[in-house]
Amino acid sequence: MCSDNEQFSITDIQTLDKNGNPVYPIDPRQEFVLNLTTYNHGQQIDDNEVNVKIYQYKSGWSGGCSWTSIPTFGLLNGINGCDFAHNCPLKSGPLFLILPLDLSQFSAIINMLAAYKPYQLEIRMYNYNKGNTQHEEIACVMAQVELS
Repeated sequence: MCSDNEQFSITDIQTLDKNGNPVYPIDPRQEFVLNLTTYNHGQQIDDNEVNVKIYQYKSGWSGGCSWTSIPTFGLLNGINGCDFAHNCPLKSGPLFLILPLDLSQFSAIINMLAAYKPYQLEIRMYNYNKGNTQHEEIACVMAQVELS
């Protein structure tokens, strides 16, 4: 979690292949499933949009290491979360979400990423419920993964 004050708190994430077997590292060129255990502390969410940033772990000249942003040219901004993850509505209270993910539409970005390197995904979700003009952030997750 990026902050303690988000509407959604995530307690567990599991990555599975499309046959339900645990998989790690993740091959983003293949369909996979996220099993997500979360809790919605607020109102039901009927519509949301997601922005994703990708960082690669790199060493610097002075021997230090840091997360460096990978340019995605806005391709990972404004993703319709309901359409992409097929998980709406997100009701209040405890949620166990099974999210089948097919990232093939993002192949231009995936093909730039090197295999067997550490990456960090910053995933921010915003409230786009009908009548909501604030579009406030309702969830933020930082996930560190290795891609195959």
